[in-house]
Amino acid sequence: MSARAGRFLSGRDAAAGIKAAFAVAGLALAGLFALSAHDWVQTSAAQLPDWSWLLAAGACYLLSHLLRALRLAMIGAGIAPLRLRQLLALHFHAAPASIVLPFKLGDAYLIGALALLSGDPGKAVLIALAQRIFDAIALIVFALGLSAFGVGFPETFRLTLTVLALVIGAGFALVFIARPGLLALQDYIFTHHLSREARVALRLICSLRQAVELARDSAVRNFAALLAFSLGVWLAEAATVACLIPALTPLTLGDEFVRILAFQNGLPSNAYGAVALAVLALCWPVASFRLVRLLRRPNGAQDAAPGRLAFANRSQPRRIRLHMFRRSICSPD
Repeated sequence: MSARAGRFLSGRDAAAGIKAAFAVAGLALAGLFALSAHDWVQTSAAQLPDWSWLLAAGACYLLSHLLRALRLAMIGAGIAPLRLRQLLALHFHAAPASIVLPFKLGDAYLIGALALLSGDPGKAVLIALAQRIFDAIALIVFALGLSAFGVGFPETFRLTLTVLALVIGAGFALVFIARPGLLALQDYIFTHHLSREARVALRLICSLRQAVELARDSAVRNFAALLAFSLGVWLAEAATVACLIPALTPLTLGDEFVRILAFQNGLPSNAYGAVALAVLALCWPVASFRLVRLLRRPNGAQDAAPGRLAFANRSQPRRIRLHMFRRSICSPD
């Protein structure tokens, strides 16, 4: 058997393994989502508004997830060369995890899926962290705006704001400060150590440093667009809440919005929870089927040469071009 045929067969085996992993994880997620929906129906006493307002709320909630998916595509393409359709489908596939996992730990599932697709867990973590940084900035802006209307914040939401501030600080420290430290550590290992373990450590540090540089450059160049997407996400969430409130005033809207943000486990037992369950239940099967169909290669990273992002490649006009940092070598500056 030729080397090319061997690589082809190994690629097919890897693609089959990824499809199988997604199938198992998807079935587990679907089962947990069904149990969560059943528990919500049993314990909920939601008073639903007129069907026209329910449809409007569903459209606003769907818009919030579309904006999240576009933001994931913009961030993910700048760090790991994954395809646009994969990233869009991946968001809707992973979205129910935020409901079935407690304490808003849906990012754990998303990180695992991104790591499986890209083959680089470090880049997957950076993509999720970048999303949370922009979410934190947008939510703090909203909190300041709500406080101007006299909206009070419960203790749980004050804790949430503290966590958001820590996320922003940790993210900025990693993306903008960690590079000199990683570079110094890389130089030290390169100069003083020659063992096999040292070479493995160099590869890991080099990969992390490149990922940090890509994340920093993507965030800086696309900061306005990413912030606009994040603000749009939470405006759409606020519009969802507004469609479900019979007598709307800025104070009641703010109180209800903060109550939903402060909710920690699953979904609140009100009309918002019903809308979220319905939208995700409709979108998840389509997105999951589409994602599995798109997994024809071992991972999206192999669609492009090292250092070239398929999402921003001039030679492929069907893919969106953004301001992405390109680097093909890994060596100390």
